[in-house]
Amino acid sequence: KRLEEKLRLLLRASKRSWEAVQTPDAGLPRSELLAISHTCRALCTIGHSQLVEAIFADVFTKATLQEQSNACNAAAEEAKRKAMTMADATAGSKVVSAGAVDLAIFFESIQKVFFTEASQLLWFARRFRGGTAGDEGVEVPSVKLVAYSVVLPALRQVQEVWPNVFMPAFPDIFAANFSHFTNFLQAAEEVMDKSEADELRQNVLGDFQKRWKTQVYCSLRTKEAAQRVDAAAQKLSTDQLAQRHSAAGGVYWLEVSAELMRTTDLVWNAWYLSGLYPKMARLSLELIAKYGKVIAGFAETSSTTGGLGWDASASPPTWEASALAVRLSRAASDLLQVVSSLSENGSIAKPFMDRLPLVSGEQGEELAKALLEDAAKSLQPTLQLLQDGMLKQVVAAMGTPFAAIRGIPAFYRMLNKPVPSKASPYVESSIRPLTAFREVLVHSTISDQKIMNCWLQDMVEGAAEEFTSQATQLIEMTHQQEASLRRLAGRGGSGGDDQVSDLDKIYIQLCIDVDTFIDMASTVARGSPPGLNRLKEAVAGIRRA
Repeated sequence: KRLEEKLRLLLRASKRSWEAVQTPDAGLPRSELLAISHTCRALCTIGHSQLVEAIFADVFTKATLQEQSNACNAAAEEAKRKAMTMADATAGSKVVSAGAVDLAIFFESIQKVFFTEASQLLWFARRFRGGTAGDEGVEVPSVKLVAYSVVLPALRQVQEVWPNVFMPAFPDIFAANFSHFTNFLQAAEEVMDKSEADELRQNVLGDFQKRWKTQVYCSLRTKEAAQRVDAAAQKLSTDQLAQRHSAAGGVYWLEVSAELMRTTDLVWNAWYLSGLYPKMARLSLELIAKYGKVIAGFAETSSTTGGLGWDASASPPTWEASALAVRLSRAASDLLQVVSSLSENGSIAKPFMDRLPLVSGEQGEELAKALLEDAAKSLQPTLQLLQDGMLKQVVAAMGTPFAAIRGIPAFYRMLNKPVPSKASPYVESSIRPLTAFREVLVHSTISDQKIMNCWLQDMVEGAAEEFTSQATQLIEMTHQQEASLRRLAGRGGSGGDDQVSDLDKIYIQLCIDVDTFIDMASTVARGSPPGLNRLKEAVAGIRRA
């Protein structure tokens, strides 16, 4: 008891002299330090090291903790008062949340008081720790002042004054307070040696960290995230996709795309709590999967409604803004941006990898990369749905003019028309939807030229199949008609050997049309799909004849 009282007196005296001198860098006279350290060692020798730490907390810590607790409560009351004066009758929940305690003042003030060079308690902690010149004879290694005279009393103060702070009634405030707590611990560990930090984690933090209801917090955030994306998805049916939306450094046509990026940004920033990486990673992946289903539903539903939207009578001919092909292209643009965000250094992939705990090692890093790759692959079927929808619309618009192919014989038979030298008008008409759709893709910000050209080439492939079918039918029909005419005429031909027959003119016109279509289509699509070769082969026989 006498040693305890002696230590209290010595510490109070040292505190007064420290405050009076106002030059904390100089510390205490060695004689005072020796007296304090000898008394501390004496108490530790008889098994009272915890008493020593408690006395230091009484002298240096408790008054500051109480003062900052009062400041925190006063700030909360002031925030609530302001909210009440500004809120209307429907803003009751905002008023209540405004009155919730934000522990920033408490934890940040403790850091400034105790974890800086001006802190007398930190000065004692370093002297007792030893290891520097002048500390000989004053070491008290069994005393852990930072852990048990600052951190532990501070955490107990939080438990006693704000027992409800551990429940995420208001998730934003819960997350902020958890982050303040985490930053406080990090600052404390920076001024400890390794053994003291390890002892703090083992003996002090376990129980306190369990008090934070992070499971409930994750459930609330998961529900909120799903609601945000679902609310944006409901707008798809009425959204004209005319106005673009900014989110997480990108610009998107669909509100649901922008909301996905906003929400995943929240997940890895404002909502993220240390120790919750697995749950936040899972939430991100679930949101991406939900988004893929929403866009797939949009593609499937849209394909059954609305007209073609190709205005051939416009000057120049164009795809209407409300055309399904245009809407699908904009959805595809967004989807491609989301896929890109899952690649290395993408807006989703970067925090996904940066937040990965160091203890995961190379195996954890490889697993995280594999999860991102799987998420990107899971969106490919949805992208294919959008592509198929665009393909169907554009091929339909390109194929409509091919009906004119059946009129070629009537244009040449028995009318003594000159030998054709240029393509029929329907050829250019069939290319116009493709040319205009390339402009649609550019305007939709499809930045990947390889993907754009691939889509256009698939459209050319579809149109070439229709052209091949129509050309083949024409050739078969004219062969049958010619055979019938020869039987009626009773001779093998309908004119002199050096005369260009009507049949020859029909075939020449068809060959010119095919060649022109192939040249124009391959130019617009930046490539020649196999369908163009099959189209050329379809007229190879009449070309030789």
